[in-house]
Amino acid sequence: MHSFTDTQNRVWTVAINFATVRRVRDMLKIDLVANDIGSVIEKIVSDPIVLGDVLYVIVKPQADELKISDIQFGEGLAGDAVEEASKAFFDELADFTPNPRNRARVKKVIEAMWNLTAKLNDKADADLQAALPQLESLVSGPKSGDSAESSESQIPVR
Repeated sequence: MHSFTDTQNRVWTVAINFATVRRVRDMLKIDLVANDIGSVIEKIVSDPIVLGDVLYVIVKPQADELKISDIQFGEGLAGDAVEEASKAFFDELADFTPNPRNRARVKKVIEAMWNLTAKLNDKADADLQAALPQLESLVSGPKSGDSAESSESQIPVR
């Protein structure tokens, strides 16, 4: 089992088992044991709301015990807590996969997803660094005296 701490300092245990898989399937129509696990992972990764819903359904017994609604649970998911929750979920999903070959495949898909995310973040950082000089010049505007003509010279003479 894996766990994460939300922004409200509540610790949630992510435990995927047959009951959890059924609950996610029944409540969200998402099959965590689908043959095409890559598309399931893509659906969860590409939409943070879907991720939050899946996490809530997984921890629902804990949430019910604490009388925490899905809205209250979602309020605790922000920033680093989302990444920690994602990691807990995907690690647990990989560990749950019953067949060793399938488990290895799921782990490869998850590893590829994290690698792609890291590469996309690296590219975004590099693009930002390249764009900063232009952004800084836009924010600071032209320096005084840069204009070839003064504003007075631009008034039409009649």
